[in-house]
Amino acid sequence: AEGSRRLAQLGRELGYLRRHSLGKNLPDLVADIEKMLGVRTEVLTRWHRRPEQAIGTSHLDKFAQIVRDVSRAGSATPKALVEYLLAAQSEEDGLDPGEVQRKDNTVQILTVHKA
Repeated sequence: AEGSRRLAQLGRELGYLRRHSLGKNLPDLVADIEKMLGVRTEVLTRWHRRPEQAIGTSHLDKFAQIVRDVSRAGSATPKALVEYLLAAQSEEDGLDPGEVQRKDNTVQILTVHKA
């Protein structure tokens, strides 16, 4: 039952993307997918034993920059992005991860919400 519910939800989400996002430029399409999946919220709310070592959204931000770069290079299709990522994986052993910015002069506040 839970699996069927999740598949139905995924179908609705993919249908929404097909209707509202496929005509958008590549960076906006990827941003819509990120938003639909809720991955940025998930990353930002992830608990880390040592908050100073938490990576936050650095990898998502780096990926968004890569998408913008690929788009500016004239290869602004999802297929071109996938081909770029596959080439980077096979020829360069992947892409560089995002950089985590350390701030020693800040206080981090964690809030927990029961869903």
